[in-house]
Amino acid sequence: AQKEDLIHKTTELMVGYFGEVVRPTTMVLIEEVPDGGYGRADEVFVMPEEYRAKD
Repeated sequence: AQKEDLIHKTTELMVGYFGEVVRPTTMVLIEEVPDGGYGRADEVFVMPEEYRAKD
């Protein structure tokens, strides 16, 4: 699943940078923002279908 993969890769990134000591305390929060709930440069952001999580 995409979210599980994102969690594993983010954890490995932190461990790679800070060392194995951070693994037990590394937390990854995936927060999904609904379409229209985010704006940038005075435009409402809508996520294209091909970039949406599959799970």
